[in-house]
Amino acid sequence: MDTAESLFLNSAYLRPAPLLFTAMKFSYRLLWYIACTTFLLSTVFGKKQRVQVKGRLFCGDKPASKVTLLLSRSQMSMIISNRKLRDNCSLRWAVSVHNTEFFPDLIKDDTLAKQETREDGSFHLDGTDDEIGTIEPELKIYHRCNSKHICKRRWIIKIPDKYIYSPSANEKVFDVGTINLEIHLKEDKKCLPV
Repeated sequence: MDTAESLFLNSAYLRPAPLLFTAMKFSYRLLWYIACTTFLLSTVFGKKQRVQVKGRLFCGDKPASKVTLLLSRSQMSMIISNRKLRDNCSLRWAVSVHNTEFFPDLIKDDTLAKQETREDGSFHLDGTDDEIGTIEPELKIYHRCNSKHICKRRWIIKIPDKYIYSPSANEKVFDVGTINLEIHLKEDKKCLPV
C-alpha cells in the first residue's frame, strides 16, 4: 500500500462522526421525553369530549345513500392523542423520509366515528375522545354525486365548539340539515382514496 492509499483508508471519511451520533441520540431522547411528558399530561389533565352530528344528504332530488361519513379531529388538533399513545404503548415512531410522514401514529387522522348514510340519506354520528384541549371536530363527506371522476369528492364541515361537551351531559346535536351534494364547493377535492 502506498502512502496516499494509506492516508485515505485511515482518514476521517471512513470513521463515523461522533458528533452526529451524539446529536441523533439527543434528538431521540428529546422526542421520547416530549412524548412521555405529553402522555402524562394528557392522562392527568385530559378530558373526555363528545360530539354528535346529524343531517340528510341528497344528490339532486334523490336521497344519497351509502355516502361515506367520517367524524374526525382536525389535522391541527391531532399532534398528540392520549388514546393513540395508550393504544400504541410501543410508540412506533417510524420516520418515513420518502413520504415525509414524521410520527405517523401520532399525526394521522384520528377518526371519532365512521358511517354510511342510510337509504333515505340520513345519518347520525356520535364520537368521543380524550384530549387536553378542545378536539376541534370536523365532518368529512366522501361522495360521487355529480362527478365524472373515478375518485370520490370530499367535503369538510367544521363543527362549532358549542357542540362539544362532556359524554355524561345530554347536549345539543349539531344538525347540518339537508344538503344537496350536487353543489361544487371551492375546497372540494377531486381525487381522494377512501
